[in-house]
Amino acid sequence: MHGGLDAAVAVTDGDSAHATARLAELGVSSGPSGAAALAGLRAVLSGPTADPHSTAC
Repeated sequence: MHGGLDAAVAVTDGDSAHATARLAELGVSSGPSGAAALAGLRAVLSGPTADPHSTAC
């Protein structure tokens, strides 16, 4: 992983659960581990260094 890892993001169980619910609203069947990528993306886009014009579903 050392040669290919650029960043890592930790998300809470609650964040993952919210992402699971959002994906379900969009018709995507996913469990919490599958939705963790969306939760991570949301965390990056809403963090203190995020571009205020960036969005994720």
